[in-house]
Amino acid sequence: MGDYDVRIGDDSGFSLDDALDAAVVEYTSEFEKWWGFDTNRPPEGLERDDWIELQKINGLAKQVAEVASTLLQRKGLGKQRLALPAILASESREEQERMREFEKQLENMVAPEEKWRIPHLLLPFSPSDPRTRFNIFKNTLQIEAARIFPYSPVKLAQRLQTLTDYLVHYPNERTAAYLSRVARCYALDMPTEMAVMARAVIDTALQDFVDDDVVRRKIGADRHVGLQRRIEYLALLDATAAEAADFVRRAGDEAVHTAPGLEPEADRLLAALARVLQAIERNETPN
Repeated sequence: MGDYDVRIGDDSGFSLDDALDAAVVEYTSEFEKWWGFDTNRPPEGLERDDWIELQKINGLAKQVAEVASTLLQRKGLGKQRLALPAILASESREEQERMREFEKQLENMVAPEEKWRIPHLLLPFSPSDPRTRFNIFKNTLQIEAARIFPYSPVKLAQRLQTLTDYLVHYPNERTAAYLSRVARCYALDMPTEMAVMARAVIDTALQDFVDDDVVRRKIGADRHVGLQRRIEYLALLDATAAEAADFVRRAGDEAVHTAPGLEPEADRLLAALARVLQAIERNETPN
């Protein structure tokens, strides 16, 4: 049995979300304690020079996480410093190759019953090992990623359930295909991307639904028939659906051109999109 068997057995409400939260907190605490990142002096058994170097790598990883998450350059973090992670990775790979060659040599030197010890002996544990230095960077970056982009299975699960609920209400395969185009953006809580994708889905769905010549005849549109004119046509069939379509259109336009980051809530966008697709489904053959 695993580490969680007792918790799962004692409490059916103990979730993956709970386990991940606890693991992040526990790992971060132990990681910082082991390498002395939570103090102003090196931990026992670690040379001060090594500790200072690892502190610098730890700080670099935090800066890289901040820059990468915003793509905004920070003072004191120029291109040369931003290139250090690639250098650390290269040195780590080179050291790992040397260890593989060394392992082959050792296998010919030790008794068969002792060979199982070799991989463990060659693991990166020394603070001066290039692999350890790169792992410090990589692990700090993962910790920062968990802080900046918290992963919540419970929220993902709720949104997956919401998506399947729409399939229950609107089982049409074409409607499902259209909804699938925004599903990942919705589930992963990417509102800007979802607004852009939802607008594109509305545009494509209405193009498939009604021919441009029909729109020109009914609405009197110019030579070019755009989304707004197609929405005006939809209003002749279903005013509420047209209102929902215009809401999605404006959200997508603003996400691209005007105010990215200020999109409507994802649930409102999804509901509006589904409302439009439902109207199209009910009016399969336009007049």
